[in-house]
Formats: sequence, C-alpha cells, structure tokens
Amino acid sequence: MDALAWSKLQSILAAVIDTPAPQRESLLDSLCGDDAQLRHKIEALLACEGDLPEQLPAATWMALADEEPQPTRIGERAGPFEIESRLGEGGSSVVYAARRVTDFSQRVAIKLLRSHVGAAMATRFALEREMLSRLNHPNIAKLFDAGELVDATPYLVLELVEGRNWSQWLAEENPSKNERLAKFLSVCDAVEHAHQHLLVHRDIKPSNIMIDGDGRAKLLDFGIAKLLDGVPLGTLTREGGFVLTPSYAAPEQLRAANW
Repeated sequence: MDALAWSKLQSILAAVIDTPAPQRESLLDSLCGDDAQLRHKIEALLACEGDLPEQLPAATWMALADEEPQPTRIGERAGPFEIESRLGEGGSSVVYAARRVTDFSQRVAIKLLRSHVGAAMATRFALEREMLSRLNHPNIAKLFDAGELVDATPYLVLELVEGRNWSQWLAEENPSKNERLAKFLSVCDAVEHAHQHLLVHRDIKPSNIMIDGDGRAKLLDFGIAKLLDGVPLGTLTREGGFVLTPSYAAPEQLRAANW
C-alpha cells in the first residue's frame, strides 16, 4: 500500500471508528463509494477493533489492511470439533465457536492463527499454547487442546466463555461496590496464579475479563503474555510491533523496559 492510499484509508477509518455500528454501513457507502477493495480493507480493520492494542506501528496497520481476506472456516474440523461461527478476531488470530461431534457434547472456542502472519507472531502463538498449558485456575479460560487444521493452520482449543466483558457487566448490572470488589479480587487471584507459574499477562483490560453466565470472572487472552523463564520475548516484540494497550499498560511497559 502506497503512502497516498494509506493516508486515505486512515482518514476514512478515523471517521468511521467512532460512529455507532448501526450508522457505519451508510457512512462506508458514502466514503468508499464503488471502491470495494478499499471498503474491504476498512472492514477488516474495524473487525479487529477492541482486540488490538490502541497504538500499533503504522507498518503493522498497513500489513493488516493489505492482508488477503481470511478464509471462512465454518464447517471445517479441528480434531473432534466442528467450527460453527466466528466470535471475533485480532491482529494475529481469529476465534470461532465450535462443537464436539464425537463421543460427547461440548462447546469450545477455537483460536486460529491468521494466514500470512510473520514468523515472530507464529512463534508467539506457540508460546501462548505453552503458557496456557501451565495454568489451571477457575478464573482463567482453560486450554483443552491444540493442533493443526488440514492446511497446517495452528489452532488452540479453549474454554468457551459466554457472557459479558467487564465494561458491559458494569454498565448493564450496575453492581454494588462489594460485588465489584469480589469480582476484582477473583481476577487478582487469577493473576497471582499466573505469576506463580512465571507468567505476566501484560494486557489486562476490561475486554479481556469476561463475566460468564454463572457470574464468574474469567481472564482471557494470554497472546502477548511474557514467560519469565522461557524464550526472551524482546525480539518477538520488536518484530511484531510494540504490543500493549496504553490506557491499561503498566509503567514499565510504557517505558519499554524490556517488556
């Protein structure tokens, strides 16, 4: 993507991203006109909204915008699971709901590495699998399995947490101070468990905390976590872009002190 095309995409994205979802279609019609390719790029970036850090290098955004449309995976098999619907996507992965079709009934989340990601992000995805395999806590979404699709796309089989994220729960339930503190402390327990296993999450924010149907808080997405006794992640961070969410980052992350 050349600089002029990138500038145009940026200006349209800035105009659309703060527009409520119901009004986005008509605004995209107006701003993109008959340019179907431009519209696809804008929609691809909007699909990542809320899952990407707030500040990414321009080169990373441009790579996302230039990426080919991801193949639909609905109906494909991931081991004993059949993929049913898309739940969301981020800069390096796409998450689907899936159902076990052998032996017994079970619904799970399948996290797939996006096609055409770089070697650094593929390595990080493998490290996420290793990190999650260490954890067993009621307030952390569980890793059940991992593998590859028939086209060698890596995937993780995760606990499917159905509910609302932290911000939605606060807005819709208006819980008491004691209820909020109880949930917050359960997340602290999850973080402590991760630290005991030498893992630092590095991206704790409202969208990564879900309140399930039973009212239990679940910490999600260890995709940019740091493994303190494993492969140094400094190189991965530099190759994949400076990954954090500024509004929720720790001071040492903002100082880029090897985090």
